[in-house]
Amino acid sequence: MVTRFFALAGGYGAHFSSAAAGLGCIGCCLFNSKLALAYGFSSSYIARSFRKKADSRMRRPKGVKTKKAAAKRFKITAGGKVLRSSAGRRHLAETKRPKRRRSLRGSTAVHKTDEYRIKQCMPFTR
Repeated sequence: MVTRFFALAGGYGAHFSSAAAGLGCIGCCLFNSKLALAYGFSSSYIARSFRKKADSRMRRPKGVKTKKAAAKRFKITAGGKVLRSSAGRRHLAETKRPKRRRSLRGSTAVHKTDEYRIKQCMPFTR
């Protein structure tokens, strides 16, 4: 039915033909709305996406998830400390002294002020 209405209304050229006839855009819209009423379309059509839902149940809350970016960067020990890898190891290693490179080798503990935020990002590793 929609296809028949579209073809009867003149298709894509309906707007331009009525504008050329001197009706303007308003005349075109009035013409199309009258045609819609003649073929059984209601004047107060509401798109499906804007209609109220039939059952207005609350949506289920999303599950608690681990932030994968934090999980890849930090490790939480059994005692509750948060470990991170040392900064300054990615590049330019040849300019650093061997003693400094050895000291950057292991993982170090995160400062106490940052521990809480990191633990919030990883809820299942406490």
